[in-house]
Amino acid sequence: YLGNLLSLKMLLALLVTMLVILTIYFSNNAPDVKLAIYIIGIGVFFYHIRSFLTTVFQAHERMEYYSLVLVFERIITVSIGALALLMGKGLIVLILVFFISYLITFIISYFWVKKFTKIVLLFDYEFMKKFVKKALPFWFTGVFLLIYFRVDTVMLTYMQNYEAVGLYNAAYKALDALYFIPAS
Repeated sequence: YLGNLLSLKMLLALLVTMLVILTIYFSNNAPDVKLAIYIIGIGVFFYHIRSFLTTVFQAHERMEYYSLVLVFERIITVSIGALALLMGKGLIVLILVFFISYLITFIISYFWVKKFTKIVLLFDYEFMKKFVKKALPFWFTGVFLLIYFRVDTVMLTYMQNYEAVGLYNAAYKALDALYFIPAS
């Protein structure tokens, strides 16, 4: 079961990564922006696989491992990212910090998950087909929520410069952080 889902997740993450790379390749963005998106696109592949692997910790009710992975990611991102910003490094270095944090936490998760289960890639086409069919309503829900909550950023990208989009998203992140209060 885990082997089939891991294979499916890797396949889908690779597909999304390749779509991002192809889309950006044919876009008219500045070269440094393209490079940043390429780097973060590959980093997000590791992020998604790591996120999947950490579900093993949840299944075994070993949330301390899950929490440690998230804390490590935040510590790496914040400490090295803050250092890079204080040193006046640019966008590419900051994006590399995210890439490194995703890669390191993927590696840590991989080795920790091996304590709980054997990691084997399996390709049972019928199982994957049935699983994807059952998961489609959740996928569509996620896509429509993403569009609903992020279409404003995409529109702003076409109407303003990157600085305006960055300021808007910084304010939006602060608002996102407050959303947990009613849910708790």
